[in-house]
Amino acid sequence: MQKSLVFLENLVSKTGSIPYLRDERKLKRLITSFKTFVFKLAAQTSSTKEKRQSLSYLLDIISHIMNENDCRKESSANTLNQLTEFILFLEFNYQTLFNYQLNTPRYMAESLREELKNKYPTLQAGLRDKGIPDNLINVALKPIRANYERRKKIRFYRYFYLSRYHQWLDEYLSNNNHFHDAECDLICLLISRNLNTISFQAYLTNYIKTLLDNQPSNHEKSDILHNLKICLSDLPRSTFMMYSRKNPSAKSFFQKAIISRIQYFDKIASNNQSLEVNEPKNHYSKSRLQTSLKVSHLGILCRLLHEHGHIINASSTELTNSLATLLELKNKEKISAASLRNKFYSPDEKSLREFKSIIKAWDDKINEILYDINYK
Repeated sequence: MQKSLVFLENLVSKTGSIPYLRDERKLKRLITSFKTFVFKLAAQTSSTKEKRQSLSYLLDIISHIMNENDCRKESSANTLNQLTEFILFLEFNYQTLFNYQLNTPRYMAESLREELKNKYPTLQAGLRDKGIPDNLINVALKPIRANYERRKKIRFYRYFYLSRYHQWLDEYLSNNNHFHDAECDLICLLISRNLNTISFQAYLTNYIKTLLDNQPSNHEKSDILHNLKICLSDLPRSTFMMYSRKNPSAKSFFQKAIISRIQYFDKIASNNQSLEVNEPKNHYSKSRLQTSLKVSHLGILCRLLHEHGHIINASSTELTNSLATLLELKNKEKISAASLRNKFYSPDEKSLREFKSIIKAWDDKINEILYDINYK
């Protein structure tokens, strides 16, 4: 490791002379030397922390060289472009060693700002053509607008996020076959690509509120939240790339917001159920039916009945609530409506396989009855 650092120090002394870098052959040799250093560094048995420190030192050197070159001079363009390509090479191939907290060289930051400024009107027009609401367009394009308008230093993590972010939006705009609808798919894209800005968090909070306000009853509100939870669980988790290092990931923020509201409506449903149980009844109340099925099996059964349209006058929440009041387990333990609803939305693999065996036994019994009808 010490030899590598000495090697770098010698390179620094050579590159202190700007004319040295404008010699095409010497510049190529310098970048080849940098690559040799990185290859040897990656092959060493030293700790990741030490390797990151050495690579950070190299990045500091390259940034110093680039910042010393005047990007307005045409004679510096070749040097700056080749060193930019080398930094992109490092980030692509050595992400675990790359120090994303370092500041991006001025030339790279200015090039990115210019690119973002040119892309902004095109992206804005494309999103409007897809019928995306103005408030979501503002949220989606705010990172682009904010970073080309201000002249602050850009750290590498923000640079690489933004350089990919506008490409993700381009890919979204080029796709005309949306899985849900254009607005919903854009929200899914921003969550999966970890746009963890304060403005997007505020948008998601208002998005949930609007969805819930449009539902006439708590049952429908609970169903909407559970469906959102399922959709969210299908999205890929992105912790490596993020817009802000200070805020929680977009997915974890949305997940917590959904779960807290599910718990709120479950509590209301549980309180209402308790009131119904404690309310004196003038009519004769039958005892609950006992079942040998587990709660997880009943949750799967409810989901099949609901999703195949066999229960036509009840929402999924009403269905699970009704079954919870009708049945009890074979040990006379009462079934929690909240627990049954949880198994409705989140069945585990073991229970699914067990219930598949139960259905197979039912199928065998139906075949047996059919045989008796036809041949006996």
